[in-house]
Amino acid sequence: MHRAVEVLVGLALVGYGAYSIYTGQVLGKFRAYDRSQNPWSFWTAVLITLAIGTAFLLGTVSWRH
Repeated sequence: MHRAVEVLVGLALVGYGAYSIYTGQVLGKFRAYDRSQNPWSFWTAVLITLAIGTAFLLGTVSWRH
């Protein structure tokens, strides 16, 4: 059960990163970063999202003993 949650969260984060790359915009709670207007902020947010999603998919953030 725990691994299924990890995989679902990882897939959601990686999917959001891929969707952001596709649309060229990262939507946040208070700001939106556009690929053409804020390239450093956009790519930083995308890389952090993909890294966290990959960590969930690989099971490195597991809370199991």
